[in-house]
Amino acid sequence: HVEDKSISWTDIADDVIKSVIELSEDRQPDIRCVGDLAEQEIKTIADAVASGAKRFGVQSGFDRLDYHTQGWHGGDLILLAARPAVGKTALALTWAYNAAKKGKSTLFVSLEMPGSALTQRLLASISGVPMSNIRAASVRREDMDRLKAARDKLQNLPLHITYVPG
Repeated sequence: HVEDKSISWTDIADDVIKSVIELSEDRQPDIRCVGDLAEQEIKTIADAVASGAKRFGVQSGFDRLDYHTQGWHGGDLILLAARPAVGKTALALTWAYNAAKKGKSTLFVSLEMPGSALTQRLLASISGVPMSNIRAASVRREDMDRLKAARDKLQNLPLHITYVPG
């Protein structure tokens, strides 16, 4: 979640990519006093209670998932695994889109698909126009109107996509 508008999304994407690469390298552990950590957590919990939040993590947009996770929290590692071609990317994009609709700055890092392909998927999902029609350039006038309305919904969302080819 980035509030500082002076930081570019390219810089953030670069930082994320470097961080992912560093996961496989040896590095110094972050050793901190548990008393200091406990103090910070009490403040976080108290702030959530004072705000009346039922869950204080980032919501996925899927109530049953959010019920079990209480939303996503900084430091969480979210793994989404399944057999090929069962909708993992579509589900992850939906999570990212839902978080961005709630005003959460979201960076979607793809190791498999370029931004254009991911954006087509988002447009298809939001508009209800079948992806097969988009790919076949078999889009009717009313479909194009729905696609443009979907584009308008995406226009000012804090959702960013980067493609890091393997």
